[in-house]
This record gives sequence, structure tokens and C-alpha cells, in this order.
Amino acid sequence: VISAVLLPPATTMAPTMTPPGTIVEIAVATPELSTLVTAVTAAGLVDTLNGEGPFTVFAPTNDAFDDLPNGTLEALLDDIPTLTDILFYHVVSDAVLSTDLMDGMMVPTLQGSNVTVGVGDTVTINNATVLLPDVIASNGVVHVISAVLLPPATTDCVDSATWFKNGEPSKDCAWVSEWAPRCGVRGADRTDASYSCPAACGTACEDSMSWFKNREPSKNCAWVSIFPHARCTVRGFDKTTAAVACITACAGQR
Repeated sequence: VISAVLLPPATTMAPTMTPPGTIVEIAVATPELSTLVTAVTAAGLVDTLNGEGPFTVFAPTNDAFDDLPNGTLEALLDDIPTLTDILFYHVVSDAVLSTDLMDGMMVPTLQGSNVTVGVGDTVTINNATVLLPDVIASNGVVHVISAVLLPPATTDCVDSATWFKNGEPSKDCAWVSEWAPRCGVRGADRTDASYSCPAACGTACEDSMSWFKNREPSKNCAWVSIFPHARCTVRGFDKTTAAVACITACAGQR
């Protein structure tokens, strides 16, 4: 005989929450990001992206890599410095959630160049659409995107050896350098001296050396510079617009 009702020990009913993995662990566990994992591993960036962070990673899907021109991925896997440069262009040294993004926002990447945010019916990073935002990791956040981001190529500002004033071959970039107003002169190739003689004119050199209009390799950033008002919206072989790839050529259109 006992004097009280016996009660079992209380057990917690709260579910056990599994903490999120690192950015790399999340990517490894996501089949649609297996090509990105291959690239990160080849570039030796696994330890970096497993680090404390916080980082934001814009993660291209396998389909995004498949959309690159034939042979591009294979070439990048054989060119680790370029691959690393491209991968770092997808990484931000902070945790940036979708709620932090604003239209026109410029976000600096670990590569050194900015990506441009577009906010409208969809959210875009440069030319890529955000397919799945805010995948939270223990060391940051992942946004899954629809295209591989290619950083603008910054080149040394070297004057063209072939440019000259239209109809006057003796008036070259050296001639331009003697008097600043000559930077507005149009050359025989229809580009302005300010574009083709950047050292002479103190012009920035930020245009991609590899971009060209889709299916028309002769139509590059120099071609864009001749008529930027219309041509900066042209889409290239890599799906970037000229405005993104030809920064100097399109500077006046921003």
C-alpha cells in the first residue's frame, strides 16, 4: 500500500534538430550541384568553403555548367588559376540573405569584382536567375542560380598598335596622347580613340577579352563600343549581356 500516485519521469517532446552542414557539405548532399562540387574540389577550395566564414555562395546548377560552350568546363578543370578566379566570383565574404538584396545593388566578391543584383519578378545575379534562395549553412548561405557567373576581365591598359584616325594612318595613339581632345576622334575601325588608346586617354580597361555576340565571334566589346546605346543589350555566347561583359564599352550607358 502506497500513499501517492507514482508518475513516470518527464521526457522532452521537443524534436531533435540537426544543425545545418557547411556550404560544402550542403553542396555535396545536393545532386544538382555535383559539377560545382567537382570544380571546388579541383580548385582546392573545399577547406576554404568549409571554413568559419560567413560566406555567401551563388551556386550554379549542373545545367548551368552544361550551358557553357562545349569544352569550357574541361578547359577550366585544366586551368586551375582561371577556375579559382571564376569560383571566387561566386563567393561573398559575408552572409547575404535574399531579404538583404536590393535592385541594382553591387556586391563585392572574393574575386575582387562586383556582381550586380536585379530584383523584379525574379531575383538575378548578373545574368543568372536565383532558383532557390537562402539555403542556410553553418558557415553562411547558399543561393542556387541558373548560370555560371563569369568575371569581367581586367586587362593592362595598352594602346592599340593598329588604331589610327580615319583616313590618316600617321595619326595613331601616340598622336592622340599629345592632346586630350583627340581622345574623341574616331578611328578607321570606327572605334573612338578613347576606347582603342586607353593608356593615352586614361581610360579604364575592364572589358572581357573573350566575350562576343552569340554565334558571331567578330562582334566583340570593341564592336559594342562603336554603338553602345543599342549594342550593350546584346547577349553573348555565354548568355551575359554586353553591358556586363563590356564594362568600359558600355560605361556611358549605366
